[in-house]
Amino acid sequence: MAGRVHEMQAACATDEKFGCTVLEVSVRSEDSIPTGLLKLRLAPGGVDAFISAASKGGKIAARGTHAEDLAQPVCRQPTPAGDVEYPSRSPDAVHE
Repeated sequence: MAGRVHEMQAACATDEKFGCTVLEVSVRSEDSIPTGLLKLRLAPGGVDAFISAASKGGKIAARGTHAEDLAQPVCRQPTPAGDVEYPSRSPDAVHE
């Protein structure tokens, strides 16, 4: 178990495609049953790939995902005339 956890930790540390960051790592054994925990932050497209790689030859006992918006807030910029201009992103992204 420890080998697989460290392998996945290394895969995350060298990942460039999904922006993976290791948040928490633990390996332990209860009642002779080894368990490992990896908490990662990565782009949604990488979740299934990392879970698939982590579970090869083993069994996933629990799986959880949590999403949060890490984008920077968009602020309105006043013009010299006092109007408010919104940064151009997409028409659907601008809300009052």
